[in-house]
Amino acid sequence: MNWLNQLKALFSSNTLSHRILSGGFWVLLGKLIAIPIGVLINAYIRRILPIEAVGVYDLIGSFIIFGVLFVSLGFDQALIRFIAQQDINKTAFLQKNLLKLFTFIATVALILSIVYFFFAQWIIARFYNSFNQTNLTSLIIIVSLLVFLFAIQKILAESFRGFQDLHLASLLTGTRFGVLTSFLFLIAILLLYFIGQTSLSIVLLCLVFACIISVVLAIFFMFKRLSALQSVSYTENSDNTFDNDNPLPSLWQIAWPLWISNFISLGLMQLDLLVVGFYYPGVDTGIYSTPRSLMQYVLMPLVIVNMVVPPIIAQLYAKKDLGGLERTLQTTATVAGIPAFLAVLGVIFFAEPVLTLYGGKEEYALGSTVLIIMSLGQLVNVFAGSCMPALAMTGHQRYNMIISIIVGVFTVAAYFLVVPRFGLTGAAIVVALTLCLRNALATYFVKQQLGIWVFADPRKLKDTPKLLKSILGSR
Repeated sequence: MNWLNQLKALFSSNTLSHRILSGGFWVLLGKLIAIPIGVLINAYIRRILPIEAVGVYDLIGSFIIFGVLFVSLGFDQALIRFIAQQDINKTAFLQKNLLKLFTFIATVALILSIVYFFFAQWIIARFYNSFNQTNLTSLIIIVSLLVFLFAIQKILAESFRGFQDLHLASLLTGTRFGVLTSFLFLIAILLLYFIGQTSLSIVLLCLVFACIISVVLAIFFMFKRLSALQSVSYTENSDNTFDNDNPLPSLWQIAWPLWISNFISLGLMQLDLLVVGFYYPGVDTGIYSTPRSLMQYVLMPLVIVNMVVPPIIAQLYAKKDLGGLERTLQTTATVAGIPAFLAVLGVIFFAEPVLTLYGGKEEYALGSTVLIIMSLGQLVNVFAGSCMPALAMTGHQRYNMIISIIVGVFTVAAYFLVVPRFGLTGAAIVVALTLCLRNALATYFVKQQLGIWVFADPRKLKDTPKLLKSILGSR
């Protein structure tokens, strides 16, 4: 029964090592659930929809991601730091201000979602007339609703992460739509088989249904979390970043650089599909989007790490423990790099059969070169480690914005110069080069501003057993 006591100690302790492992457990559990759900959703949709409609479905996904980045205003990431820097167990400050902040952010998100509706409608009419046969324009209302719902879900998820309630954060994130939303979405689209309705609009309505349920549950658990805070007086701390009476201006000062940075850097990850959809509509877009959806699984180890470390980065930096911060980030990057490397090896040798099995049609194997190139770029991304979160969570978020602007100028120019000439392969090459440039710049600025390295180092593997031993044997 000793192992039971160790396990209990693991989740009850508040030490850094215990928080990394326990947080990693919940994130890993969420990912272990999310990965098969995501694969099933994407594979099933590619079987029930024609290739042209698959391209439109993935294109709509990119519009949704752009919209969520736009309407969230960077508050999702800023709230992690805001909450993590407080005493999350005993503060009337959080209890008093979070509800007001959530109300304000939700109202702004609703207004911006309406603005996004008109903007997206103009973009579709101006640049994507070739998709009129799939009624893409008529789906923008559904897309705008999904943008608002996913923005609220993301803000609540990152707030749970700031509280280090990673079991709830993992439930609301973990896939493009979130684990809970994806699970409900999968059930809904599987039911379409029995009722014989498999149109793209019906599929998207199923997603709306799933997201509404997830958001309602997230709001319920957030109210429960806030009500559980002990209402004791907040003692003003001179080191506190946020104003006691009105934290919104201070929060916005953190949020807006993150907003611009995330909108550019994460938005650029969607730009390739939008450009391909413009130049090569129809079947080619569906063929390109399929390896692109598989590529995310190479990145999964780093995604897991980046869902755990942001509040830990903020707390270690507040303690001025840069040595501990460097060891933590280099060790996690090294451990994340191992499964990513193995996944890329599998992609290189088995790209065509994997794509055929995944898509259910032999035509999808035409995207094998795209899959290999993108996977290599993502491998570099994983080995670079959590360099962008390291800047964001230590008050250097403006450097993320600078990096994003530099990379954005390069990427936009490269897409419009390369894609028309080199097609789908050219788009994949630009994606890989963008990832390399972004991580090179981020690594440089982390070293310049913090004096630490965060990229993977094989020598750090020797520290992993020591870390696990200290976790399991510290009591």
